[in-house]
Amino acid sequence: MLWELGVAWVLVTTASGYQGMTRQQYVDAKRRPGQETFAVYKFFPAAETRAGVLAGGEISNALFKRLLEAYVETACEYGPAGTQLFSGSEPFEAAAEFESEIGALVACGYAERCGDMVKWTAKIAPAIWPEPRQADPSPEITLPRNVLERVASLVQDRNPIAAIALVRAETGADLYRCKAYVEGIAQKAAEANKST
Repeated sequence: MLWELGVAWVLVTTASGYQGMTRQQYVDAKRRPGQETFAVYKFFPAAETRAGVLAGGEISNALFKRLLEAYVETACEYGPAGTQLFSGSEPFEAAAEFESEIGALVACGYAERCGDMVKWTAKIAPAIWPEPRQADPSPEITLPRNVLERVASLVQDRNPIAAIALVRAETGADLYRCKAYVEGIAQKAAEANKST
C-alpha cells in the first residue's frame, strides 16, 4: 500500500538487472503485472513518507480502510511476543512504541482511554473483527493461460505473495478472493504431487 501511495520502491526485473520503481514510474513505464518482485521493497524515510502521503491530498475511503486494516493486522499479529497490540474487546495496555498511533486512533474515535489502558471502540470493529465472509456472488476468478502459468510458477517457487499480487492486478478482485484462489492452486499442486 505504501507503494500504491508513491512512498516506496518495488524491485523490478529489467533487461539490465533490477531497478527500484515507484508505482507511478511503474505505470509510466507500462510494465505488465507480475514483472515486479513483490517480496523486495525499499521504503522512503519516515519524514519523506509522511510528506509524500500528505502531498497526495485526501486518501480515498477505500484506501484508508485498507491502510487501517493492514496496520491493525500488522500491529496485532506481528512483532516480538508481548509487543503486539491486543485485538480483543477488553481494555489493554499498549506497548510504548504504539503511543503515537494509539493517540491518533483515540483522536479519531477508533479507541478510547480507560485510565492507563486503551479499549477499542465499535468504530474500529470492521478492521479488527471483520464480518465472516458469506458466499461471494462475484464471478469466479478466471485468468488467461499465460497468466495462470505465471501464477502457478510463483506458487511452485514458494512466492505466494507475488502470485496473489499478480492475480489481484489482473482481475481487480479483493485480497481475500485472490488469496483463496492462489491457495486453491497450491492445494491442487500439492494433491497432484502426492498422487505422482
